[in-house]
Amino acid sequence: MSWKPWPILVVALLAPLGLLSGQQGMGKKYALLVGINEYQHQNLPALRFAENDAAQLASLLEKHKYQVTLLCNSTGAKDENLRPKKENIEKHLKKILGRCERLDSVVVAFAGHGLQFEKEEDAYFCPEDARPFADKKESLLSLKGIYKELEQSFAGVKLLMVDACRNDPKLPRGARTGIDADNAPRPPRGVGALFSCSAGEFAFENEKLKHGVFFHFVLEGLRGKAKNTKGQVTFNSLADYVNGSVAETVPVLIGEGAKQSPNQIADLRGASPVLLIPDGSPDPAAVLSKYIELDLGGGVKMKLVRIEPGTFSMGSPPGEKDRDGDEFQHPVEISKPFFMGIHEVTQAQYQRIIGKNPSWFSAQGDGNGKVAGLNTDDFPVEQVSWNDAMEFCRTASNLPQVKAQGWLVDLPTEAEWEYACRAGTKTPFHFGDTISTDQANYNGNYTYGNGAKGVNRERTVKVGSFAANAWGLYDMHGNVCEWCKDWYDKDYYKNSVRLDPQGPGDGKFRVLRGGSWHLNPRYCRSAYRNNVVSPDSRYNDVGFRVVVGLSPRTQ
Repeated sequence: MSWKPWPILVVALLAPLGLLSGQQGMGKKYALLVGINEYQHQNLPALRFAENDAAQLASLLEKHKYQVTLLCNSTGAKDENLRPKKENIEKHLKKILGRCERLDSVVVAFAGHGLQFEKEEDAYFCPEDARPFADKKESLLSLKGIYKELEQSFAGVKLLMVDACRNDPKLPRGARTGIDADNAPRPPRGVGALFSCSAGEFAFENEKLKHGVFFHFVLEGLRGKAKNTKGQVTFNSLADYVNGSVAETVPVLIGEGAKQSPNQIADLRGASPVLLIPDGSPDPAAVLSKYIELDLGGGVKMKLVRIEPGTFSMGSPPGEKDRDGDEFQHPVEISKPFFMGIHEVTQAQYQRIIGKNPSWFSAQGDGNGKVAGLNTDDFPVEQVSWNDAMEFCRTASNLPQVKAQGWLVDLPTEAEWEYACRAGTKTPFHFGDTISTDQANYNGNYTYGNGAKGVNRERTVKVGSFAANAWGLYDMHGNVCEWCKDWYDKDYYKNSVRLDPQGPGDGKFRVLRGGSWHLNPRYCRSAYRNNVVSPDSRYNDVGFRVVVGLSPRTQ
């Protein structure tokens, strides 16, 4: 019996027919991602982009609050439990699926070699320790077996994407052996499948893309280019985007008559499930679609979003670039939900409550030349001290329409601020490991990590000018530094309580967070603590945003 290799990436997504969510009552999200570049058996040549496919998917899913387990050669070198061997893959798969409940979602991805044997309906994934022979199938991962595991899951919908993950040296340059979707086992009822090419075609990859063409467009689609009219990426909208993009791109990119037509096979028996809500669109999966508005009077309102309780690692890991000594990483639990302003407090809102606008970047401010001809009502208020910010909170709390709701307006604690800023992420910025001036307003003459230089706007900009984080909060990085409730103590993190920390009991300085328009990007990191500002200081890059508690807070 002969066999043919089919390098393959499989992504299986289990989800309810509604939105994927990490919120109570809407399910948890898990991911098991496997990427293999190096194999133990000499008949399985080294691959180029399998790990990159899995790693990029991991980064994207973590941004959307998935709990990701990544198995690849590089992670396995650090932890034997994360080597992409068959035993480990099966163990992690069963563990994740075993904890899955009806409303949970699970992503399973495999990037590496695959095998199909002649006159056999099954197909196989090759773990790192695979023996690629027909009489050694016990060393392989059966596609039928994975289908069975998915079918038995309590999740309501299972989605599958299959891509070829490397160049076969016997194929035309830039081509990958593609799985023959027509001859592979068909997914069971309730599973939707999207294959990288149709029968008889190759799946191509490109050195510039660092991915297969198919998977490049899968990632681009999930990042937002496959959004439907509701701002959602559904299985159907992703399939339509990928099918059209791959079919149009391959003949131009590869040339020489190349053709590639992704193949969709699905029996979902219902609405197309939502995969992701990309940045820039409201994310009910993270926010639970709960907003409130503070009526400040005179037609001026403030929108706040509900932040659900949860746990996170506060501070920065030891290896984070430009980490400061006061960022000791420690576990924190936020035990109660609260609402946070989706924007920094604006000049119009501050004017309405306090009766004046102290901002430098306003028509009456000393920086009016920088904003000439602009309406700065929706610019963040600045040149406000911590004491000024607390006066705003107390005055707003005493408005009859606010008191009637039982709401107390306040500044966020450091823990609340960082928890909300990160929105489930662990990277230096909520959008990843680096930052650009297309994502935030900071001094673009400076860079962070492998980021490029950008614009130095030399002033504040209208709130909400950039994409929100996954929880619907804008300008958590840059624009103006934001006052927090806490006193500053450089060693507080080492002694902090885990549950709802309030900061030290006294001190000399109050904490600022988030960085600003004139600071370099290291100061915009989620973990950075600006610690040398007294509570009566006023600067043209310092403002604040507010929170509203759902239970009593003390000012």
